[in-house]
Amino acid sequence: MSVIISVDGVGGFVRTRVEGLLDLDTARGAVQSMVGHPGYSPGTSSLWDLRAADVRSWDRESLLRLRAWLDAVHELEGRVKVALLVGDDLAFGIGRVAEAWVGGGDLDLRTFRCAREA
Repeated sequence: MSVIISVDGVGGFVRTRVEGLLDLDTARGAVQSMVGHPGYSPGTSSLWDLRAADVRSWDRESLLRLRAWLDAVHELEGRVKVALLVGDDLAFGIGRVAEAWVGGGDLDLRTFRCAREA
């Protein structure tokens, strides 16, 4: 798994690109890397480019455990917008389920197929 984090100075958001297997543990590590990035501050919006990520391991339990863990990450406090950019139907479906089970409250989570829309 590879995680590449960059800051879009014009758009004011953090871009995180994930390649390879993305399971719960690697997702936690990627979030920790993002919030530890010098360009990140609480409330910063983010774009997660998952077009090259393998998300086949995600299930209901993984999504619910991710939500519980995210609730405990203090660096994510405040209103946070997160866009998931996906490349196939399976990832889109998982992203849409994540919107319902992981998003909500202060986490505005949306799934996109098109980079321009994200």
